Amino acid sequence: MKKIALLLYTVIVLVLAASCDRRAEYLTASGAMLGTTFQATGDITDCTAQELYRAIMQIDAEAKASMSIFDSTSLLSRINRGETDSLDEHIIYNLRLAERFSRLSEGHYDVTVKPLVDAWGFAGHEAERTPNLDSLLQFVGYRRVHIRDGRLVKDDPRVQLDFNSIAKGYTVDLVAALMERCGAKNYLVEIGGECRCQGVSSKGIPWRIGIETPFDGNMSDGAYLTGRIRMSEGGLATSGNYRRFYRDAAGNKISHTIDPTTGRSVTSRLLSATVPRSRRHGDHVVEPGRGQGHHPLPGNSRREGLFHPRRRKRRLRNLLLAGDARNDDSRIIPLRTNETSSISL
Repeated sequence: MKKIALLLYTVIVLVLAASCDRRAEYLTASGAMLGTTFQATGDITDCTAQELYRAIMQIDAEAKASMSIFDSTSLLSRINRGETDSLDEHIIYNLRLAERFSRLSEGHYDVTVKPLVDAWGFAGHEAERTPNLDSLLQFVGYRRVHIRDGRLVKDDPRVQLDFNSIAKGYTVDLVAALMERCGAKNYLVEIGGECRCQGVSSKGIPWRIGIETPFDGNMSDGAYLTGRIRMSEGGLATSGNYRRFYRDAAGNKISHTIDPTTGRSVTSRLLSATVPRSRRHGDHVVEPGRGQGHHPLPGNSRREGLFHPRRRKRRLRNLLLAGDARNDDSRIIPLRTNETSSISL
């Protein structure tokens, strides 16, 4: 009996060890959406990769039909033309969220910026030689739009909305929610540089998200990395002025980042900004970049203790990783806000 009991015990231990060592299969769906690329990877249990892809494409179609300024038939395009004041859940959510950030930034973030974006030649429009900013600013301002009984009320019918700065991060959240409905406990969702993650990668370690080195004309995907951020929960967004820009007749750089308070393209030494957001202690560990032509993080970033979890104040949950146009270097700046970070800056 003792031998049989010992044999059974050995078998049970081996089975348990094998089950603990067995890692869940990670599935990946990737392709094009929202005018850029996407990838969603996770330990999905309740659907196949093909089913996941089809569901993501449904989210893509729904987001475009609601908030696209490039589709003349979208709800937002019809609102901007004054053909309807009806709103759907996507626009209501993003307009309310945008208002919060407009107040926090004292109007420097504003989704009513569309007339200025058009005048400076972005979002598919040809640039005006000399935009009449005084005239255009009459139609810009987050206080000029209101939601009443599920409908949009404009103080001036010429006010127009542009959710390009927030819709991508919002869509990342929608896909992340889809991953969880499909049974994923560990996943990474990325759409055009905006990310959200949970848990660990298929290697059993935190997700490693590469940050591109910002320099004018860098159109590569991952060939030049400033560094990698390790995360196991939360969101991360990156935006920069080193791809979407042009130079005017005088040689001045005109970037797609427009200040709604002045109407002008923002001129700054910063080429890019990356904002990670996580509630998990120990996230945001930054590793030096690797690969062709990488620019590592400066040594004083670590000496200042900005990455050390014990030295970082709890209320400074966010970090800003910004490139310097003078030397393509990077520096870390703590952000004094606890707001969500899944938006483009």
